[in-house]
Amino acid sequence: MLSEVGKKDADESDNMPISQWIDEILADLFAGAKKVILEARESGKSGICDIEGNLRKDLVASISKSDFRLTDAIWEAPNKALQAQLITCLGSNVNLGNIAFGDVIGLETLRLGLRSDTFSLFDRAGRSLVPVPDRRHARGGSAADRKRAESESGNTDDAMIA
Repeated sequence: MLSEVGKKDADESDNMPISQWIDEILADLFAGAKKVILEARESGKSGICDIEGNLRKDLVASISKSDFRLTDAIWEAPNKALQAQLITCLGSNVNLGNIAFGDVIGLETLRLGLRSDTFSLFDRAGRSLVPVPDRRHARGGSAADRKRAESESGNTDDAMIA
């Protein structure tokens, strides 16, 4: 099951507090979503982007620091600029969505550090991408995971879920 967080309307999106994004992501994961899509529209001018098409880095930083696995998110990135910025911010293995079929090879070259946008991320000595240090890239015990496990085990102690 997938869910989507964010607003398609740019004005509504700009007025949606970061805390609401995070609350909705966690609520969707707790309700059973396997992945949460973070809105950017095909235009790249709403949701995780501003009206000018720039990535809302404060929003991305806050979401990436919140208490869930980044592997549970799919970031819509319909253009090269957004793809490069998300790879730079969140690492080469970030889940990206809303990718046009004709852009897949270009995206892969960004992930491999073969384009100027992400070339600096490539460790030429070790011949690998420099990982973005973040504990949420690994599988592990986020609050959403614990809540999901408690729900599945039948433990409904309100103090544990809050």
